[in-house]
Amino acid sequence: MSSLKVVVLGSSGVGKSSFVNVVCNRVDVFPNSTVGCAVSVIAHQYRAGSAEEQTEFIELWDIGGSTMHQKASAVFLEGAAGAILVHDLSNSK
Repeated sequence: MSSLKVVVLGSSGVGKSSFVNVVCNRVDVFPNSTVGCAVSVIAHQYRAGSAEEQTEFIELWDIGGSTMHQKASAVFLEGAAGAILVHDLSNSK
C-alpha cells in the first residue's frame, strides 16, 4: 500500500476544511479555522488493470489560509503530489 499527498490550498474562510470533510464523509457541526495544517487520510480502492484490488492512501493536507502563517505553510508543501485550490467565487478579492 502506498500513499499520495495532496495539499488543499486557499485563502482563510473559503471552505477548504468543509471540502475535506465532504470528501472524507464527515460532518463538522462547529467548524473552526485551521491553524497550521490538518491531515486527513482516506483509503481509495481500485483495480489497476488486474483482478486484484489495490489500496492507495490519499493524504489530504488542509493548510490554514491565514496570512499570518504563510511563510510556515511552505513547509507543508514539500513532497506533495498534487494540489487542490479552493476559492470563494462570491468574494470579489
